[in-house]
Amino acid sequence: MVEDSGSTVNQLLERWNLGDRQAHEALLARVYPALKAIAARALAAEPAGLSLQPTALVNEAYLKLVDLNRVDWRGRSHFLALAGQVMRQILVDQARHRGAAKRSWGRRVTFTGSLAEVMDSAEVLILDQALTELASEHGDLAQVVELRVFGGLTIEETAVAMGTSTPTVKRRWRSARAWLLDWISNDQ
Repeated sequence: MVEDSGSTVNQLLERWNLGDRQAHEALLARVYPALKAIAARALAAEPAGLSLQPTALVNEAYLKLVDLNRVDWRGRSHFLALAGQVMRQILVDQARHRGAAKRSWGRRVTFTGSLAEVMDSAEVLILDQALTELASEHGDLAQVVELRVFGGLTIEETAVAMGTSTPTVKRRWRSARAWLLDWISNDQ
């Protein structure tokens, strides 16, 4: 996801945690391409002219991340995961602001890691509602979905961000997809 080594990003995060302003600026330069790719996937299905552009979404998300009080960054995957969560919040707020009505998903949903590529505003709201309910029952499953869909993380990166094994993430991903598909089909 990030072009340079994860260790460089991890070192920059550690220095940022210690208050090093130059590390903060260098970090932005290193992670910007990954954040922009996540944002582009998240915005792919939005109607032209009605949505944030990827650059604006990245900038808004990054400003929110910078405003967080002393996050103990656990590395590149943790940073990108939190960035994905912030982008989810921004997209949900934007969809609510536009007054998108809840409606049925108009196409077959497979819940791949790049689901955000096929979501419009109403679908973002539906997924947000489903994730909120899933989190109340199975927080670990909801976290996997959020990291994969909104954070753009791979299975392996999700395992690192969650501090668990790859097989555990794969199991949780399968369970979460099944739960969400059932919820959406029964809720609509």
